[in-house]
Amino acid sequence: MEQTQTSSMKEKTIKVLKIVGQVFYYLLIVIILTFSIITIAAREVDKIPNLFGRGFLAVQTDSMSGPNKDSFDAGDLIYVKLLSDKGREKLEVGDVVTYFDKTIKALNTHRIVEINGTGDEMTVVTQGDKEGLGRDRERLADEMLAIYTGKTRGLGNFISFLNTRLGFGLVIVLPVLALFIFQSVRVYLLYKEKKTATEAIDIEAERERIRQEILEEMAEKEKKDK
Repeated sequence: MEQTQTSSMKEKTIKVLKIVGQVFYYLLIVIILTFSIITIAAREVDKIPNLFGRGFLAVQTDSMSGPNKDSFDAGDLIYVKLLSDKGREKLEVGDVVTYFDKTIKALNTHRIVEINGTGDEMTVVTQGDKEGLGRDRERLADEMLAIYTGKTRGLGNFISFLNTRLGFGLVIVLPVLALFIFQSVRVYLLYKEKKTATEAIDIEAERERIRQEILEEMAEKEKKDK
């Protein structure tokens, strides 16, 4: 009795683990696919990949490496919030902001070290946290696209790889294809199993019918013999 209960518990545990594993796998695919779609949708060099005003950027250089809590390194993934006009007016010295740097023709994220003027004439000066870096040129506050909100260390390398053809193929296309094949095989096996069970029931029903016919014939024969 105890062995039966133990076996039943093991089967339930395995079933639960399988369900949890499948849910986790599907969730992971959805998250990665979402990142990819958002990134692909913002292919322009001056656009920040975002969803409902919340964006992310893979850090390419170490210009913001430093001792501050909101410093970050090359290979990190940083999260930003897109700025509105009101948001730009509230910028302060110490904020980390993202803007399009026409000199390097790419998005750049540095810390505000100086603010001058107000309103439409408001300008900001930024600088990287890395020791030895000079200040960036003065820019209009209107050029500030987003403000830093957080980071995940090392994830930027993965996102950068994901944006390559090889990365997209290995991380997105291949798993989705494998999942499709797996589910197709699973459905086929379930169908085959159900069909086999149905055929077995039909065979058993046919045997029972033949058995009944034989019994009826034997009963009829006994009556005639009497």
